[in-house]
Amino acid sequence: MAYPPLLQSLFEASDDSLYTTVERHLAEGEDPNYASQYGETPLKQAFNRGRMDVFRQLLAHGADLSPLRWTPLHRAVALGTLAEVQALAPTTDPNARDRFGLTPFLLACDVGDVEKAKVLLPLCDRDGLYWSKDRTPAMTIAARKARLDMIRWLAGKGFDVDEADGYGNTALIAAAEYDRAAAVELLLCLGADVNARYALSAAVRDRGMDPESEALLADAPDFFETAASCTRSAAVARLLIDAGVAPQDFDNEVLNEVTGASLIPQQRITPAIYAAQQQRRFGNANPEAVENAFWLEMVRRGVSGHEGHCLFGEGERDCSAPAVWCFQRFGMSTTKLADGRWLQIAGEHEDFYDPDFCIYNDVVLHDGKGGVQIYAYPKEIFPPTDFHSATLIENAVILIGNLGYPEDRRPGTTQVLRLDLADFAVQQVETTGNAPGWLSRHRARRQGDSVMVWGGETWDGQDYHPLDGGYELDLKTGVWRKLPSA
Repeated sequence: MAYPPLLQSLFEASDDSLYTTVERHLAEGEDPNYASQYGETPLKQAFNRGRMDVFRQLLAHGADLSPLRWTPLHRAVALGTLAEVQALAPTTDPNARDRFGLTPFLLACDVGDVEKAKVLLPLCDRDGLYWSKDRTPAMTIAARKARLDMIRWLAGKGFDVDEADGYGNTALIAAAEYDRAAAVELLLCLGADVNARYALSAAVRDRGMDPESEALLADAPDFFETAASCTRSAAVARLLIDAGVAPQDFDNEVLNEVTGASLIPQQRITPAIYAAQQQRRFGNANPEAVENAFWLEMVRRGVSGHEGHCLFGEGERDCSAPAVWCFQRFGMSTTKLADGRWLQIAGEHEDFYDPDFCIYNDVVLHDGKGGVQIYAYPKEIFPPTDFHSATLIENAVILIGNLGYPEDRRPGTTQVLRLDLADFAVQQVETTGNAPGWLSRHRARRQGDSVMVWGGETWDGQDYHPLDGGYELDLKTGVWRKLPSA
């Protein structure tokens, strides 16, 4: 639906321009009390964005505070002085909730006023420390708006940095979702768990939905969000990656910013260039440095093969033709090198039913500033590979596992490749011992001279099975062993 410019600006204007934009709309006579059919008002949206300066600006132009259902104590917390809070606190219900479900203490956490929170905390009962609807804790409320001093004070008072609401949402997940990089950094310093999970589908079901959607989700497994899956900015992603989160846990648009792919200079792709360069091809050397303007533009854009054809091709897409090379991939590994460069390796586009389905075996090296080198390889040396792990070992990256094309799978064995960072040549690593099998979608990490793998699934020639326990590959001897159960 179309909103009046004032309300629209409160959703869309940048933080830097919001105050002056709102001031201009108010000067033009716009109604500060406009309410949408969903109850959205300029005042509520200013509060939701954590912009109390704009909130006060709207009040000065006649915005009505009553829809927020604030008690005098709420108002003193948000707009008054510490002395007013001290005077009202003993005689006002400290557990009363406003339109947002916040008690005065939680409102102090939301606006970031530590001194007022100190007055109110001893007066609250336990329920008053949580947002009522799904028991969101105070730490999460402070994190959503990056109230850093409040986060520090709450942590010092013994509030658990990882305390979750009823669905598993934590302060770190909330800070990532709201793009609060400073709060993410602080929470990580306080030891926040980067692997915490939020049961999004359960929350959606409980909060209500239309009958058709409810029926569709009735038997579906829970869908979980993490701090990584909620992240929408490179700044937050870099903090989480440095804290140990696997880069491939972020979506491709975020990785496009993190690796610097979004900084690649735009390539001029004519229909003739597209026709000549659109297809995947294997390398003629190990490696072959590829100079291909269309591939480079597809890395920059991160779009599908179909979108690439729509952008640069002529006429209808011939769905019987070979796949259009693209960089919108699943099961691609992303690795940060010690010198700040980034490697993105192989992966697949879509699935067998899609005309652009392809499993790749290339390596894309980013310098982080928009400079890119693409390497292609003979498939006999580097088989098409997806859903593998990539572990940095000094001057090499060890690639373990592969889902691959059905005809290339070798049940009972585990694909291991070594990418040399000196010349970017790929070598197949011969291994012995008790290998995990044809492994994919797993996790891996370095431990000394070994790589430990766990999770994921193996293919036995007919079906997939969850990997049983963990395995260790000794890089000096090439011997696999199964780790003892805990």
